[in-house]
Amino acid sequence: MKALESGTDGARRAADDIPFAVVGQALIQAVWPVRWIAAFIASIAGIAAIGCSLADIAITEVDLISAAALAVIVVGAIWRAAGLLTAAQPSVFWRWFRGSSRIGDGLIAIGVWIGSAATAGVLSYLCARLRLPLYDRQFVAVDAALGFNWLAWSNAVSHYPVLHRTLWMAYNSLKFQLIATLMLTAFLPGNRRIQFLWAATASAMITCVISGLLPVLGARPQFGVAGAEWLGDLLLLRGPDQLDFPLTALHGIVSLPSYHTVLGVLFAWSVRRTGWLSAAVLALNVVMIVSTLNVGGHYLVDVIAGLLLAWATIATVTAAERRSHVANLQYRAAAAS
Repeated sequence: MKALESGTDGARRAADDIPFAVVGQALIQAVWPVRWIAAFIASIAGIAAIGCSLADIAITEVDLISAAALAVIVVGAIWRAAGLLTAAQPSVFWRWFRGSSRIGDGLIAIGVWIGSAATAGVLSYLCARLRLPLYDRQFVAVDAALGFNWLAWSNAVSHYPVLHRTLWMAYNSLKFQLIATLMLTAFLPGNRRIQFLWAATASAMITCVISGLLPVLGARPQFGVAGAEWLGDLLLLRGPDQLDFPLTALHGIVSLPSYHTVLGVLFAWSVRRTGWLSAAVLALNVVMIVSTLNVGGHYLVDVIAGLLLAWATIATVTAAERRSHVANLQYRAAAAS
């Protein structure tokens, strides 16, 4: 009891000794690394909002999702700032915050991703509203030229319940992997959290645009196989009616490139060179990428395009990070001289 009271008293003294300006500076320092990503997402969200108003699409529950994203970011910033402010404090009360301040970084990344995912969802619906000609026949032809028959593959998988269940579980691991990756990269060395956020966000927006320019109904509708839950919204978007969609109920309507494939590569890339963890994440995501064919209803060409987009995104983010590092070194050298 005395130890607890001592820790509480220490925490109060620490809080009293910290000026308000220093608290504000710590909060800004906590969110500063994600400022450009947040600005990019906000600009795309603004463009998408204007486009939806022109395309007769009303998106509801935006305030709900925005509040949720902001709340997670604020909690993460406070958590991270607490660790920064108490780094030199001996109080027992703050010891746990100092040891787990990286959790704050992870929460900030999750909050930013909520905004990114919501923006990409709206952008995908807006791009589908372009009502461009469908490319299903062309994609089937490309698959055939590559020696792949989607219907034969789907039928073969359905004959093996264990395989089908495994692929289904891998496909639906996406949300769990997103949260785990955003938290985990906050603890890994280097700048992996920001790199992953940039790569995942940029590739999501690019995916929406490409899918809108090369629209398809998907392999399931094309071959008459049930289970295309996205089809209803996609057909509505290709019609003339004024539409109203809740933001929390948007479906994944993109096809080429496969965004599951993009994220599968990014997940494995984000935990590279971490021993057994790298091997486990790589194995899971190889299975997830394979699952996009029958579970996600993607054509093989969608998967190939996803692999190419992931490679291009990683190369771009890595090159930008390298240039930024060199520029910082030059700036410090110039300042020192």
